[in-house]
Amino acid sequence: MWNEQSYPDGLTAFRATERSREAVFDALRSRSVYATTQPDRILAELSVDGTRVGEADSTVTADGERTIRFEVHGTAPVESVTVVKNGDPFHVATGTTDYDAPLSTFSQSGTLTDDAPVTGPTYADGRGGDADYYYLRAQQATRADSGYVPGGAAWLGPVWVEP
Repeated sequence: MWNEQSYPDGLTAFRATERSREAVFDALRSRSVYATTQPDRILAELSVDGTRVGEADSTVTADGERTIRFEVHGTAPVESVTVVKNGDPFHVATGTTDYDAPLSTFSQSGTLTDDAPVTGPTYADGRGGDADYYYLRAQQATRADSGYVPGGAAWLGPVWVEP
């Protein structure tokens, strides 16, 4: 019998082609993985120009406009989905903080366009890089009777964009 307290802090989710030992290890090796809080098994997807996390070494080559797609399916209403570019919020899709909202609020998806030049991140200490990166953060609504415990969350990425 499954014990929900067996991994109380979080889970690693992965995208495998089938339910077999080989496919699971292939997904882990290709980094087709993301993190989600326990027991919230949130499904998340992020792609840049059609390349998903774990595909093609999570790297895209682009000189011009990039298309970013995201999709999140939660176990509760989705409060927000943030697409982060080079460490800063690029886009925030807001949902609801009402835990009792209807089932239609359990999902968020979107298609974004980034036409800014690929410059890479620059940090305060002078470090940086030549490739941009995108990742996704998703947060679910908090149940009112849970006290200080926040709603479930998921983190997915990065996908790198090289010039």
